[in-house]
Amino acid sequence: AALMGLRADTTTVRGGAESAIYRKIAPSVVLVVTDKGLGSGSLISEDGQILTNYHVIAGFDQVNVILKPEKEGDKLTPAQAIAADVIKVDPATDLALLKMRTAPPTDRIPVTFGDFAKVTVGDDVNAIGHPEGEVWTFTKGYVSQIRRDYKWKVDGIEHQADVIQTQTPINPGNSGGPLLDSKGALIGVNSFVSTEGQNLSYAVGVDVVQAFIKNPARVT
Repeated sequence: AALMGLRADTTTVRGGAESAIYRKIAPSVVLVVTDKGLGSGSLISEDGQILTNYHVIAGFDQVNVILKPEKEGDKLTPAQAIAADVIKVDPATDLALLKMRTAPPTDRIPVTFGDFAKVTVGDDVNAIGHPEGEVWTFTKGYVSQIRRDYKWKVDGIEHQADVIQTQTPINPGNSGGPLLDSKGALIGVNSFVSTEGQNLSYAVGVDVVQAFIKNPARVT
């Protein structure tokens, strides 16, 4: 039912560099579907591992993911859903790792990770996700600030991590999707927006992401 009426948007971006980033990365951004709603995720391995937010999949051991249709604007259907298991979570940093039960097509290239240490205020950043169900939406902005050991709360759960503050427009449905640098490398996971101001968006930093992925244990 959550998929009714959703279409892969025909996305307009302002320049050639942004268009290139969208064409390269959008096929590696998935729609995450649970019984409670929609979120975003990034394909990070050829065998189908997907990075997303914990709050997107909280309460579920299995979810469904949908890959971007090859043609912009194609309608999404339940038949496109692929089961994915939740294999690792860290509620403290609001991160989760999924594993598709069916490996993605070989032409879906995993995203690459950028260098958190090189992220600076004023850098151009890009986001791809599914705000309010408007699937595969591209937005652009810049880094407003780096916030280390930042604390926030989502759905009553407290989190703490290094985050990147941006004014890149994100909304519910963007959660779990990639924040990308000007070369299309993932530098953060779009996670939350401030409810007390405008244009205050936050992404968990790629340094935290890499530490989470390297941890061999399921963090609970």
